[in-house]
Amino acid sequence: MGRSIITWLLALSVTAGAWPQREQRELPPFPAGEKLVYEVKISRFPIYATVGEVTFEYLGSQPAPVIPGLSEPLPGAADDVLIHLRAGAVSKGLLTGLFNIDIFNRYETLVDARDFAARVSFKEAKESKRHTIETSVFDRSAQAVRYTRAEPDKPAAPPREKLLPRLDGMADVLSAFYFVRLQKLKAGRMLSFPVSNEGENYQFEIVIHKPERLQTEWGKVKAIKLEPKVFGPGQIFSRPGEMWMWVTDDEGHVPVKMLAKTDDATITVTLVRQAQKCRRAASLRG
Repeated sequence: MGRSIITWLLALSVTAGAWPQREQRELPPFPAGEKLVYEVKISRFPIYATVGEVTFEYLGSQPAPVIPGLSEPLPGAADDVLIHLRAGAVSKGLLTGLFNIDIFNRYETLVDARDFAARVSFKEAKESKRHTIETSVFDRSAQAVRYTRAEPDKPAAPPREKLLPRLDGMADVLSAFYFVRLQKLKAGRMLSFPVSNEGENYQFEIVIHKPERLQTEWGKVKAIKLEPKVFGPGQIFSRPGEMWMWVTDDEGHVPVKMLAKTDDATITVTLVRQAQKCRRAASLRG
Protein backbone atom coordinates (compact mmCIF):
# COMPACT_ATOMS: atom_id res chain seq x y z
CA MET A 1 0.00 0.00 0.00
CA GLY A 2 2.71 2.47 0.97
CA ARG A 3 4.72 2.16 -2.25
CA SER A 4 1.65 2.54 -4.47
CA ILE A 5 0.53 5.69 -2.63
CA ILE A 6 3.80 7.49 -3.26
CA THR A 7 3.95 6.30 -6.88
CA TRP A 8 0.40 7.50 -7.49
CA LEU A 9 1.21 10.88 -5.99
CA LEU A 10 4.20 11.57 -8.23
CA ALA A 11 2.34 10.30 -11.28
CA LEU A 12 -0.37 12.86 -10.53
CA SER A 13 2.20 15.51 -11.35
CA VAL A 14 2.69 14.26 -14.92
CA THR A 15 0.39 16.74 -16.62
CA ALA A 16 2.54 18.79 -18.96
CA GLY A 17 2.00 20.38 -22.35
CA ALA A 18 2.69 18.83 -25.71
CA TRP A 19 6.23 18.36 -26.99
CA PRO A 20 7.53 19.84 -29.21
CA GLN A 21 4.38 21.88 -29.98
CA ARG A 22 4.43 23.39 -26.51
CA GLU A 23 3.71 27.02 -25.61
CA GLN A 24 6.30 27.52 -22.91
CA ARG A 25 7.27 30.82 -21.30
CA GLU A 26 10.95 31.74 -21.29
CA LEU A 27 11.35 32.28 -17.54
CA PRO A 28 9.78 30.25 -14.70
CA PRO A 29 7.02 32.18 -12.88
CA PHE A 30 8.28 30.82 -9.57
CA PRO A 31 11.50 31.73 -7.71
CA ALA A 32 14.38 29.51 -6.67
CA GLY A 33 13.68 28.31 -3.14
CA GLU A 34 9.95 27.81 -3.63
CA LYS A 35 8.64 24.98 -1.43
CA LEU A 36 5.23 23.33 -1.74
CA VAL A 37 3.94 20.89 0.91
CA TYR A 38 1.06 18.49 0.24
CA GLU A 39 -0.99 16.26 2.56
CA VAL A 40 -1.90 12.80 1.24
CA LYS A 41 -5.15 11.14 2.30
CA ILE A 42 -6.64 7.79 1.35
CA SER A 43 -10.28 6.77 1.34
CA ARG A 44 -10.82 3.04 1.34
CA PHE A 45 -13.90 1.77 3.15
CA PRO A 46 -14.09 1.91 6.11
CA ILE A 47 -10.88 4.02 6.29
CA TYR A 48 -10.43 7.72 5.57
CA ALA A 49 -7.14 8.98 6.93
CA THR A 50 -3.96 10.95 6.36
CA VAL A 51 -1.15 8.65 5.24
CA GLY A 52 1.70 10.91 4.19
CA GLU A 53 3.23 14.23 3.27
CA VAL A 54 5.04 15.19 0.08
CA THR A 55 7.25 18.23 -0.47
CA PHE A 56 8.34 19.76 -3.79
CA GLU A 57 11.24 22.21 -4.01
CA TYR A 58 12.39 24.31 -6.96
CA LEU A 59 16.09 24.96 -6.32
CA GLY A 60 16.71 26.95 -9.50
CA SER A 61 19.48 26.94 -12.12
CA GLN A 62 23.01 25.98 -11.11
CA PRO A 63 26.20 25.46 -13.19
CA ALA A 64 27.25 22.37 -11.19
CA PRO A 65 24.41 21.05 -8.98
CA VAL A 66 25.16 18.21 -6.58
CA ILE A 67 22.85 15.27 -5.85
CA PRO A 68 23.92 13.36 -2.71
CA GLY A 69 24.35 9.67 -3.49
CA LEU A 70 24.50 10.08 -7.28
CA SER A 71 27.38 8.06 -8.70
CA GLU A 72 26.54 8.23 -12.42
CA PRO A 73 28.52 10.71 -14.55
CA LEU A 74 26.46 13.32 -16.40
CA PRO A 75 26.86 13.47 -20.19
CA GLY A 76 27.21 16.88 -21.82
CA ALA A 77 29.39 19.96 -21.57
CA ALA A 78 30.86 20.95 -18.22
CA ASP A 79 29.43 24.46 -18.53
CA ASP A 80 25.85 23.33 -19.20
CA VAL A 81 23.37 25.13 -16.93
CA LEU A 82 21.02 22.72 -15.17
CA ILE A 83 17.90 23.34 -13.11
CA HIS A 84 17.72 21.39 -9.84
CA LEU A 85 14.40 19.95 -8.62
CA ARG A 86 13.74 18.00 -5.43
CA ALA A 87 10.85 16.14 -3.81
CA GLY A 88 10.44 14.19 -0.59
CA ALA A 89 7.75 11.77 0.56
CA VAL A 90 7.26 10.58 4.14
CA SER A 91 4.62 8.39 5.72
CA LYS A 92 2.57 9.56 8.69
CA GLY A 93 -0.65 8.84 10.55
CA LEU A 94 -2.35 5.58 9.59
CA LEU A 95 0.58 4.06 7.69
CA THR A 96 3.07 4.42 10.52
CA GLY A 97 0.69 3.96 13.45
CA LEU A 98 -1.57 1.13 12.31
CA PHE A 99 0.25 -0.62 9.47
CA ASN A 100 3.81 0.03 10.71
CA ILE A 101 4.88 1.20 7.24
CA ASP A 102 7.72 3.70 7.43
CA ILE A 103 8.43 5.60 4.21
CA PHE A 104 11.16 8.15 3.55
CA ASN A 105 11.74 8.74 -0.16
CA ARG A 106 13.91 11.36 -1.86
CA TYR A 107 13.57 12.36 -5.51
CA GLU A 108 15.98 14.70 -7.32
CA THR A 109 16.01 15.70 -10.97
CA LEU A 110 18.27 17.87 -13.11
CA VAL A 111 16.77 19.40 -16.24
CA ASP A 112 18.44 21.32 -19.04
CA ALA A 113 17.86 25.05 -18.64
CA ARG A 114 17.55 25.40 -22.43
CA ASP A 115 14.41 23.29 -22.90
CA PHE A 116 13.53 21.78 -19.48
CA ALA A 117 14.20 18.24 -20.74
CA ALA A 118 15.39 15.79 -18.08
CA ARG A 119 19.14 15.14 -17.82
CA VAL A 120 19.23 12.91 -14.73
CA SER A 121 16.58 11.43 -12.45
CA PHE A 122 17.53 10.11 -8.99
CA LYS A 123 15.36 8.33 -6.44
CA GLU A 124 16.36 6.97 -3.03
CA ALA A 125 13.57 5.00 -1.39
CA LYS A 126 13.56 3.79 2.20
CA GLU A 127 10.34 1.88 2.78
CA SER A 128 10.30 -0.10 6.02
CA LYS A 129 13.21 -2.57 5.62
CA ARG A 130 13.74 -1.93 1.90
CA HIS A 131 16.35 0.48 0.58
CA THR A 132 16.68 1.12 -3.15
CA ILE A 133 18.42 3.67 -5.34
CA GLU A 134 17.23 4.28 -8.90
CA THR A 135 19.02 6.48 -11.43
CA SER A 136 18.13 7.44 -15.00
CA VAL A 137 20.66 9.36 -17.09
CA PHE A 138 19.24 10.98 -20.24
CA ASP A 139 22.02 11.05 -22.86
CA ARG A 140 21.26 13.50 -25.67
CA SER A 141 24.19 12.51 -27.90
CA ALA A 142 23.35 8.78 -27.76
CA GLN A 143 19.58 9.41 -27.63
CA ALA A 144 19.37 6.88 -24.83
CA VAL A 145 18.24 6.63 -21.20
CA ARG A 146 20.50 4.56 -18.93
CA TYR A 147 18.47 3.20 -16.04
CA THR A 148 20.08 1.59 -12.97
CA ARG A 149 18.45 0.14 -9.85
CA ALA A 150 20.56 -0.92 -6.87
CA GLU A 151 19.79 -2.19 -3.36
CA PRO A 152 22.38 -0.90 -0.85
CA ASP A 153 21.08 -3.25 1.85
CA LYS A 154 21.90 -6.20 -0.46
CA PRO A 155 25.52 -5.54 -1.54
CA ALA A 156 25.88 -9.01 -3.04
CA ALA A 157 23.03 -8.43 -5.48
CA PRO A 158 24.14 -6.94 -8.82
CA PRO A 159 22.36 -3.74 -9.86
CA ARG A 160 19.62 -3.95 -12.45
CA GLU A 161 20.50 -2.07 -15.65
CA LYS A 162 18.43 -1.18 -18.68
CA LEU A 163 18.95 0.92 -21.81
CA LEU A 164 15.94 2.78 -23.22
CA PRO A 165 15.46 5.08 -26.21
CA ARG A 166 15.40 8.79 -25.39
CA LEU A 167 12.91 11.03 -27.18
CA ASP A 168 13.25 14.79 -27.59
CA GLY A 169 11.83 16.67 -24.63
CA MET A 170 11.54 13.54 -22.48
CA ALA A 171 10.78 14.18 -18.80
CA ASP A 172 10.56 12.19 -15.61
CA VAL A 173 7.64 12.47 -13.19
CA LEU A 174 9.28 15.11 -11.01
CA SER A 175 10.29 17.48 -13.81
CA ALA A 176 6.79 17.16 -15.28
CA PHE A 177 5.37 18.65 -12.06
CA TYR A 178 7.16 21.89 -12.92
CA PHE A 179 6.97 21.65 -16.71
CA VAL A 180 3.18 21.89 -16.57
CA ARG A 181 3.47 25.23 -14.79
CA LEU A 182 5.43 26.66 -17.73
CA GLN A 183 2.65 25.94 -20.23
CA LYS A 184 -0.11 28.19 -21.54
CA LEU A 185 -2.96 25.83 -20.71
CA LYS A 186 -5.96 26.16 -23.03
CA ALA A 187 -9.29 24.45 -22.37
CA GLY A 188 -10.32 21.78 -24.86
CA ARG A 189 -6.81 20.74 -25.90
CA MET A 190 -5.51 17.18 -25.78
CA LEU A 191 -1.78 17.28 -25.00
CA SER A 192 0.86 14.54 -25.18
CA PHE A 193 4.55 14.11 -24.27
CA PRO A 194 7.10 11.34 -23.45
CA VAL A 195 8.23 10.39 -19.96
CA SER A 196 10.62 7.79 -18.60
CA ASN A 197 9.87 6.32 -15.17
CA GLU A 198 11.47 3.43 -13.28
CA GLY A 199 12.99 1.81 -16.36
CA GLU A 200 9.98 2.17 -18.65
CA ASN A 201 8.99 4.72 -21.30
CA TYR A 202 5.46 6.05 -21.67
CA GLN A 203 3.51 8.50 -23.78
CA PHE A 204 1.13 10.46 -21.59
CA GLU A 205 -1.94 12.33 -22.74
CA ILE A 206 -3.85 14.99 -20.83
CA VAL A 207 -7.14 16.75 -21.35
CA ILE A 208 -7.35 20.41 -20.29
CA HIS A 209 -10.76 21.42 -18.96
CA LYS A 210 -12.24 24.84 -18.28
CA PRO A 211 -11.33 26.73 -15.07
CA GLU A 212 -13.58 26.26 -12.07
CA ARG A 213 -13.84 27.60 -8.53
CA LEU A 214 -12.08 25.27 -6.09
CA GLN A 215 -12.20 25.42 -2.29
CA THR A 216 -8.67 25.46 -0.80
CA GLU A 217 -6.87 26.25 2.45
CA TRP A 218 -6.82 29.88 1.26
CA GLY A 219 -10.51 30.08 0.33
CA LYS A 220 -11.99 29.69 -3.15
CA VAL A 221 -9.46 29.80 -6.00
CA LYS A 222 -10.01 29.83 -9.75
CA ALA A 223 -8.27 26.68 -10.96
CA ILE A 224 -7.77 24.85 -14.26
CA LYS A 225 -8.81 21.19 -14.17
CA LEU A 226 -6.41 18.76 -15.85
CA GLU A 227 -7.17 15.11 -16.64
CA PRO A 228 -4.04 12.99 -17.22
CA LYS A 229 -4.70 9.66 -18.94
CA VAL A 230 -2.32 7.47 -16.92
CA PHE A 231 -4.59 4.48 -16.22
CA GLY A 232 -5.21 1.58 -18.59
CA PRO A 233 -3.28 -0.70 -20.99
CA GLY A 234 0.16 0.63 -21.90
CA GLN A 235 0.07 3.32 -19.21
CA ILE A 236 1.98 3.69 -15.95
CA PHE A 237 -0.99 2.08 -14.15
CA SER A 238 -2.46 -0.84 -16.11
CA ARG A 239 -5.53 -1.07 -13.86
CA PRO A 240 -8.71 0.96 -14.52
CA GLY A 241 -8.89 4.34 -12.83
CA GLU A 242 -9.27 8.10 -13.17
CA MET A 243 -7.01 11.00 -12.28
CA TRP A 244 -7.36 14.79 -12.03
CA MET A 245 -5.21 17.74 -11.06
CA TRP A 246 -6.12 21.39 -10.42
CA VAL A 247 -3.67 24.28 -10.93
CA THR A 248 -4.26 27.98 -10.28
CA ASP A 249 -5.51 29.90 -13.30
CA ASP A 250 -2.67 32.45 -13.31
CA GLU A 251 0.96 32.69 -14.39
CA GLY A 252 2.17 30.45 -11.54
CA HIS A 253 -0.10 27.45 -12.26
CA VAL A 254 0.37 26.26 -8.67
CA PRO A 255 -0.99 22.69 -8.24
CA VAL A 256 -3.50 22.98 -5.38
CA LYS A 257 -5.22 19.58 -5.51
CA MET A 258 -4.65 16.15 -7.03
CA LEU A 259 -7.01 13.19 -7.05
CA ALA A 260 -6.80 9.53 -8.14
CA LYS A 261 -9.66 7.01 -8.09
CA THR A 262 -9.72 3.26 -8.62
CA ASP A 263 -12.35 0.63 -7.88
CA ASP A 264 -11.14 0.16 -4.30
CA ALA A 265 -9.62 3.47 -3.17
CA THR A 266 -9.44 7.23 -3.61
CA ILE A 267 -6.26 9.22 -2.95
CA THR A 268 -6.50 12.97 -2.38
CA VAL A 269 -3.44 15.24 -2.36
CA THR A 270 -3.94 18.79 -1.10
CA LEU A 271 -1.59 21.78 -0.92
CA VAL A 272 -1.32 22.81 2.73
CA ARG A 273 1.80 25.01 2.94
CA GLN A 274 4.03 27.22 0.80
CA ALA A 275 7.36 28.92 1.38
CA GLN A 276 6.85 32.63 2.05
CA LYS A 277 9.15 33.59 -0.81
CA CYS A 278 6.80 31.89 -3.27
CA ARG A 279 5.45 34.54 -5.65
CA ARG A 280 2.07 32.85 -5.84
CA ALA A 281 1.32 32.82 -2.09
CA ALA A 282 -0.69 36.05 -2.23
CA SER A 283 -3.09 34.77 -4.89
CA LEU A 284 -3.85 31.63 -2.89
CA ARG A 285 -5.17 33.64 0.02
CA GLY A 286 -8.25 34.26 -2.09
